[in-house]
Amino acid sequence: MNARTFALESILLAGCLGGGGVAGAQAPASPLLRPGQVELRLDGAVALLLALEGGVGVEVGVLPLFSGTLSLGAAFSGELCALACWVPNAFSERDTSRWERSGVGRLGYHLTVSGRGFERADLSAFVLGGVTEPHTTVTTPEYRFQGVGRGPVLGLGLGGKYFPSPRFFLGTEARVRASWGTSESTLTRGTHDFTDAERRWLRYGVSATFFVGARLGGFPAR
Repeated sequence: MNARTFALESILLAGCLGGGGVAGAQAPASPLLRPGQVELRLDGAVALLLALEGGVGVEVGVLPLFSGTLSLGAAFSGELCALACWVPNAFSERDTSRWERSGVGRLGYHLTVSGRGFERADLSAFVLGGVTEPHTTVTTPEYRFQGVGRGPVLGLGLGGKYFPSPRFFLGTEARVRASWGTSESTLTRGTHDFTDAERRWLRYGVSATFFVGARLGGFPAR
């Protein structure tokens, strides 16, 4: 091998190694929630305009599973009865107002999808379970009462979030939830004999949740 050939091969080899290093440095970071990472979020939700909801939540990555991550979390929220109360109130002498507060735990599974437009997206499926406490006030010309109840709430859903930066995200989720229980009612005016049907309550439905939040530590390279 002459000196000219040796020099040419050395240049080509250096170019290949240098190109590989640049490509590796430019590899996109993964938005997947990793074990030990923590996310904090603010939620706002609508249940087909029948109810309005707001809350806060936290989620922690706990265990890698297949190509994704299992997570645990908790959320606290308050819900106000909207059209489900306002529309009947407008057409009757019975006025009903209701708000409730809930605390739920959350088990989720996070994954990412390769492809154009998904480089900064974290997708998830989850189940919810906890306790809800509705507060109801009913007013009629003859009587007025207040009811306070407590019961389980269960749900499941799908969602995703987008990271405009490694730390901050925004996203949306679709949830199906159901809750049920009994209420203790107290008359504040007039007289009324409460029936079992009035004491029991069952609610279920689909809601769309929108949220913003921050991930402590951002996200690491692939």
